[in-house]
Amino acid sequence: MTTERVLSDLVASYADIPEVLALVQGGSRTTGRQDADSDLDLYVYSQNGVPIPARKAVTEPRAARFELDNRVAEIADIWIERESGLPVEAIFRRTADFEAHFKYLFEHDEAKLGYSTSIWHNIRSSRILFDRSGWFARLQQQADRPYPESLARAIIALNVPLLTGSIFSRTKQIEVAVRRGDLVAVQLKLTKLLASYFDVLFALNRVLHPGEKRQLLVMSTLSTVPLDAAAAIENLLSYSVSTLNDVPQRVEALVQPLLSLLAARGELPRDVPEAPAKATPAKAAASKAAKAEAAPEGTDKLGKTGLIDHLAAQTTLTRAEATSAIDAVLEVVIEALKAGKTVGLPGLGTLNVRATAARQGVRPGTAEKIQIPAGKKVGFKVALDLKKAL
Repeated sequence: MTTERVLSDLVASYADIPEVLALVQGGSRTTGRQDADSDLDLYVYSQNGVPIPARKAVTEPRAARFELDNRVAEIADIWIERESGLPVEAIFRRTADFEAHFKYLFEHDEAKLGYSTSIWHNIRSSRILFDRSGWFARLQQQADRPYPESLARAIIALNVPLLTGSIFSRTKQIEVAVRRGDLVAVQLKLTKLLASYFDVLFALNRVLHPGEKRQLLVMSTLSTVPLDAAAAIENLLSYSVSTLNDVPQRVEALVQPLLSLLAARGELPRDVPEAPAKATPAKAAASKAAKAEAAPEGTDKLGKTGLIDHLAAQTTLTRAEATSAIDAVLEVVIEALKAGKTVGLPGLGTLNVRATAARQGVRPGTAEKIQIPAGKKVGFKVALDLKKAL
């Protein structure tokens, strides 16, 4: 069975599920970068999710082997086609998440710790197979726009201090891990360093991030790349136990040419040195914000996105799973408060609902007296341990 026949069959099956709003093909097969090992990536969009029994009815009859509700990355059903042996991954997405993603990306220049524009790339390069109400076509129209200069600056401003310049940069963390001989920590920090490196490089070129695969291949097509960057990356990743102590120098050989290129283009963030420098009190204060890894430079607010990034970074959860976990906690808290319950957050404080009596107030700007009706408000009492810590 050909790939197009598989797609045709799957479109017919998923289109019969009322919850499905759109089915699109993404991944390497839509960008022309597929190889013999490439699977078939399908993205199934709905408002509130697709019931697992309906998903199983699509998958089970055609699969030699399948896994339902795999959550390693996003929510997905994965199977091997019985007739052709083609691996297929159907990823299930909620429409509101991606509408919100574009809102924050384009209206608020929301940068990430790596892969900042990969979802934008995924949506823009997707091939529409089924679009019940035209929702995905409208989303794709939003994606069809030039790369915002302000977004590129935000990505560079967030990720460069994590490469170097901050006390808590990936470079410093790798140096510590090497001194400890902690091979696992070295590998983890290198992965995060490369995520920020490629995010900066793609932003510098105003090119959308292609995702986690074939980044070196895409890098070879860019117009502005540090000299011998590919060789530096290969050298960095070819370390062994016997060459572990060479890793910090290999990191520097990769990062410093990128900083020099940013400086030459006038895009190096302030307070980030082109060469390693001793920390000053001002830079130590700046590094505190970089350590938080939660918000673009110049802000001191830790919002929902920052919480999600922290949770994903400090646990084994994927970012999608971290988002679901944060949403679930918030929903529980909100529903409890709606029911008039007190919500205790150990180590943080207590939330409760308080009744407010009707009272007379003054309209701002006019001094006109007005009657404020009785209502409710949420109160917060800080935990004693937190008071002492502040």
